[in-house]
Amino acid sequence: MSPRVAPAGARGAEPGLSPAPERGYPRSMRALWRDHVVAESPDDRIVVIEGNRYFPPDTLERSFFHASPTPYTCPWKGECQYWTLRESQGETAGEAVDAAWSYPTPFHTAIERVGADFSGYVAFGGGVTILP
Repeated sequence: MSPRVAPAGARGAEPGLSPAPERGYPRSMRALWRDHVVAESPDDRIVVIEGNRYFPPDTLERSFFHASPTPYTCPWKGECQYWTLRESQGETAGEAVDAAWSYPTPFHTAIERVGADFSGYVAFGGGVTILP
């Protein structure tokens, strides 16, 4: 569900409303894990698939992402790459296993179905908060 947005010019008096983006400035989406921003992208670059927001690869804070060996192939998107979030190389305490995933080379039919090339874009699961 998308956040409700306050009308332009409103000052966010009603609880639960996000301030409306200023005209001419795309709104930014952030993926937060613990107290770290692990991805940040203008909203107009995010691809939404099945309710998940996929962040472009160039918007990730790559130092947190470590390839997971967990195998999965989606019947319509193709082979999936899971990612474990970790604060530093080698440090596994408190890591978030398989907290993110991407499709490095999605099926051509999936790109057509989605209407955008989401190759390498990353979505997030539990433990990661997506905020405008």
